Amino acid sequence: MKVLTYIMAETIKDRNFQTHPTSLLTHFYTVRWVHRPDKDELITYYTLLLDSLKVSEDLTSTQHHGYKLEPKALNTITAFDLEEQRHNDNKSMQTGIFWLTIVLVVVGIIQAGAAGYEQWLKPPETFIGTLGGQPINLIEK
Repeated sequence: MKVLTYIMAETIKDRNFQTHPTSLLTHFYTVRWVHRPDKDELITYYTLLLDSLKVSEDLTSTQHHGYKLEPKALNTITAFDLEEQRHNDNKSMQTGIFWLTIVLVVVGIIQAGAAGYEQWLKPPETFIGTLGGQPINLIEK
């Protein structure tokens, strides 16, 4: 998408813009790409990438072994942007649900602790029972 977006931006500036793998490498890696040890792999990668975009009809070949943007590329870029936006929306929604779950767990633990204290640890306000066979009724004051 980075390559396709770059080609689209350059085509908007110059309607006759065409690119080659070497011009893409120069744009993305500056002219120092020729000194990289993996320069042959980069040329192969960008050639395959441009050929792939040609097969998907986003680019077309030119007379001088270059590549030129096709109108279909706009649909590809728009579809990618929509998918990216949908992904970001889903990610933010999932993050919100995660934090809501954490808050609800904390509230549940607090409620369970309060109920447990009330039931098992707090002394009763009144006690009714027997002591030595005599009924007693104690009330805390």
